[in-house]
Amino acid sequence: MSITLQEIYKGYEEENLDYLSDVMSNWFLDKIREYSEEDINSLKRQILRDEKQNRFLKGRFFYFQYFPTERGNSYYESFDRSPLILYLGKKEKIIHGMNIHYLPTYRKIFFINKLFRYLGGDYDAESSSNKIFLTYDMMKQRDSFVEERVIYRKYYINRIRNIKIVPMKHIKLFSLLGNTSNFLYSEKSIQNTTLLNLRKQRNKKSKSKERKI
Repeated sequence: MSITLQEIYKGYEEENLDYLSDVMSNWFLDKIREYSEEDINSLKRQILRDEKQNRFLKGRFFYFQYFPTERGNSYYESFDRSPLILYLGKKEKIIHGMNIHYLPTYRKIFFINKLFRYLGGDYDAESSSNKIFLTYDMMKQRDSFVEERVIYRKYYINRIRNIKIVPMKHIKLFSLLGNTSNFLYSEKSIQNTTLLNLRKQRNKKSKSKERKI
């Protein structure tokens, strides 16, 4: 029998872990090694739900299938085809968002915690009013966000399939269940590159701050 969300959350309570903390990711990653692929897929199904009326809402998290170009193309082979994005907006036929999958595991929760400072509404609610009130421009203006240029992505709407909404109350758990889906490059190599780019961004911001002083 597949594991349930209730069992996971009960585990947090028994281990005396704060679900909003960074610590929970380490605990969960230890536990997830015990789960089968069936368990993980079951957890995903319990979390995801369709978003049919308002396909995309700013400040919400979405999970979908993406087909960037024809199979066999090197660009296709290195692209995450199951993105988990914070949706920031749409312009013509392109949507803009932050793909959490490109962050190394231990930085996912760290980044989401920063986003949650701008969370509006009840954390446990699943209504459309519960969203992140933060734009890309706002991120660029804040020194605490070095990830925004590295994980920022654009997606063509006509190449998106099976859109699902990820409720805020489950986003941290879900971010640890998902992996990048690349054929030619491993998740580790993708995320090592992301870390390198994050360091470059941090150095740029530090130098820019020094010049202003």
